Amino acid sequence: MNKEVFFSMEKDKRAEAVNKLLIGRNQSEVAELIGVSQSILSKEMMKEDFTYIARENKYFKFVRSPKDAIWLKNQNNSTESLEMAFLRDNLEKLKQLVTDFEEGIVLSLDKEIYSPGAIFVNKNIRINQAVYEKFIVHCSKQFPHLKIQDLIAQSLLEFVGKYSTDLKPHS
Repeated sequence: MNKEVFFSMEKDKRAEAVNKLLIGRNQSEVAELIGVSQSILSKEMMKEDFTYIARENKYFKFVRSPKDAIWLKNQNNSTESLEMAFLRDNLEKLKQLVTDFEEGIVLSLDKEIYSPGAIFVNKNIRINQAVYEKFIVHCSKQFPHLKIQDLIAQSLLEFVGKYSTDLKPHS
């Protein structure tokens, strides 16, 4: 490989070619073979995010974060973006979420329930066991990600909103 070929090669192909040349040679020898200084060789490789690991005598692609690693994997396999990969991987879940929303199954807790300034109290109540069990079973099936105390608080707020005459405008 000469200097012109080195500078005109696509970055991944350049790294492969340089790594092949490094077999049985050191960095200085490869730079001399190409017709550039060792510092130019290193600089050009670093421009393309390749870093030299001396103990391996090889250039490796430098990955800055886990997101970059996913992006690189996607770039190597296809031209698919991170967003498209996420949509493809989660399509069925997203379809179910839209269906649940359209059917009114999605529950959105009122901000008052988890307000940082809220004062919480413990209260004991007597409740029909069968009614409570129905509530618990329904909540564990439909909303397993929510706390029972938050669901009870939401139910209480909805009850107050529905039946309170103080909050309704007078005619």
